[in-house]
Amino acid sequence: MLARNERSALIVWDPTSKRAHGQIGQIRDLVSELAGEGVQVETMMSSVALPQQTLIPAIREADEVWVAWSEEGPLTSSLQLGVAWALGKPVRLVSRFAEAPFMRMLLARMFEETSTAEHGDLRVFQIDDESRIELGSASTAPTGTFVVGSRSYEDHLSGIRPSWRFIDFDVENTTPEAVQRDLVTAFDSLRQAERLVWILHHAPATDDAVIDCMRAFVAGCFLAVSNTAAQVLHVVRWSTTIGLPELESLTSVIDGFDDLDTVLPRDEHAGDALVVESIRLEDFKSIERFQLDFDGESSLTGDWTCLAGINGAGKSAILQALAIGLMGPTLGLELGSERMRSMIRRGDGASGRARIEIGVRHAGRPVTLSVRLSERVGIEAHAGDGGMFRVWDDIKNELFVSYGATRNLSSYRDTRYSGLDPLVRRQMTMFDPLTQIASVEVLLDGGRPAALGTVVRVLEAVLADNELALVPRVDEGQLVFDQDGARLRTWELPDGFRSAITWLADLCVTWHELHPELDEPVDPATLRGIVLLDELDLHLHPSLQRALVPRLREVLPGIQWIVTTHSPLVLSSFDRHELVLLDRDVEGGVRELDRQILSFSTDQVYEWLMGTAPHSAAMEKKLEKVAADGDATEVALLMYQSEDLDEDKARQKLAHKRDLVKKFKNRGVS
Repeated sequence: MLARNERSALIVWDPTSKRAHGQIGQIRDLVSELAGEGVQVETMMSSVALPQQTLIPAIREADEVWVAWSEEGPLTSSLQLGVAWALGKPVRLVSRFAEAPFMRMLLARMFEETSTAEHGDLRVFQIDDESRIELGSASTAPTGTFVVGSRSYEDHLSGIRPSWRFIDFDVENTTPEAVQRDLVTAFDSLRQAERLVWILHHAPATDDAVIDCMRAFVAGCFLAVSNTAAQVLHVVRWSTTIGLPELESLTSVIDGFDDLDTVLPRDEHAGDALVVESIRLEDFKSIERFQLDFDGESSLTGDWTCLAGINGAGKSAILQALAIGLMGPTLGLELGSERMRSMIRRGDGASGRARIEIGVRHAGRPVTLSVRLSERVGIEAHAGDGGMFRVWDDIKNELFVSYGATRNLSSYRDTRYSGLDPLVRRQMTMFDPLTQIASVEVLLDGGRPAALGTVVRVLEAVLADNELALVPRVDEGQLVFDQDGARLRTWELPDGFRSAITWLADLCVTWHELHPELDEPVDPATLRGIVLLDELDLHLHPSLQRALVPRLREVLPGIQWIVTTHSPLVLSSFDRHELVLLDRDVEGGVRELDRQILSFSTDQVYEWLMGTAPHSAAMEKKLEKVAADGDATEVALLMYQSEDLDEDKARQKLAHKRDLVKKFKNRGVS
């Protein structure tokens, strides 16, 4: 433990170097002499532990760093130098007088100014701080993979990892000025890199080996500045190349180019669908302040959030805000400036501006989308994340659809919104109760056999054992339903089925519109996207209300669902962490649930969750009348009727009870 004013000097060295073992004591004595009084000298050797666990914390704590250069392991020494350099520490290198050609060449190329001092058979190189390039920190979350290694790999990698970018040095021009320019470019990339792949491939030429040392220096810098768990280093070395012990757990070994595709990490976020993680609202419609995180740990499969609450609690408003924020200001204007202005909260304490802030995960990294609604411009981008414009651009290629409470289908052709951007058309039923779904033409006119084939696969799973015995199929390019020998078209179905089938079909057709290369029906489990759905239970028979969510979890597990409902049969299909019970009387506007309701009966959901008596309000009125005039005959008859007793049997039972009462009275029994 250092005293309060005591400075420290740290010597880092490579234990695999036999020479280093023999001279570390001599180097320590030299450092103690040169550092002066009051400086505590410590040593640290590289180990199999990751640099983030040992080397980097030690260098971060030190006031100055001495690298005991190992000509036997120049990559380790170069890596150590890069870490110290990136952390802004004064750095000196120590080597035997007659050795270290790699180090001398490295210093000559990378740093314009170094000073040299000889101490017996040791030589000390001190790098002038004027040569230092500040790495700083990334202004946005890290993204993308960069490769540091020989350009000879570039053509091969472009075929298997086309999105990766190279960081390297100009081997034809290795003057300090050129190397400095390459370092500036490299450091700009390191600030933004989510992953760095370092490919080790020692060539016999000394010049190439020095370039490898420079690449090791860059890798050390990356390790020093990678301050998030997402930023990782992956090392690839040939089986004929000696690795670095401290990076062995991060290293893959190859015997040839063909092994690269197997050992290299994949772009796990490439193709990741957009995911909504949070929403924050201010002065939007009737909502003064609201914040919600979509991060509940559910015991059930799928990604579901269900908003529940009385009418006017803000369920539909939250869905509309999500749709607007995800579309962004440019597409939001296509909804109409007047519609945007109408969504600004009025009344006491209102600011005259509404703000929508949505946290999303895009390509694996968090981004904040922020828009503001105002009387002046309708909608505009607000202070948010620099990546939000990329999200708003990319979302046009994402499966993102909204369905309002009046979504439906008829043979009427509504062309009012045909000129809007396709993404906006897919959200319009959330804002205009009279509009039709975006893919209405496909359901009315047919076509797109691959898309309709996917629709049939979804409907077969969702409508299994339905009470109308509807069997979906594609006939002559149209979606039709067989029912007891009859052939029905989609718009000829009963309201509840027509509503559900319409939005499910639109969802599948939209996926195929976004992927025109698909010429065959697909497995619905491969669909990825966001669905906003108001009144999930709309017009559905209770049997389908009860089965719908569990079936959707199975058939469309890759969709993020944000839905609303009033149905207790639907509500009891959710884990409590998936339920958001809106309640204006609770601070924050959300009532926290302290128990699961998966086992609740419908009556229990009504009474405990929704605060609604599960029995008839008309019956309550009749009981009040009995209390007023004393005649209970009608009420008694109603109360005797049940699932086991019809009205006639109830009358018989009531008459029997009255006879018994009379007999008891005649015998003097009160």
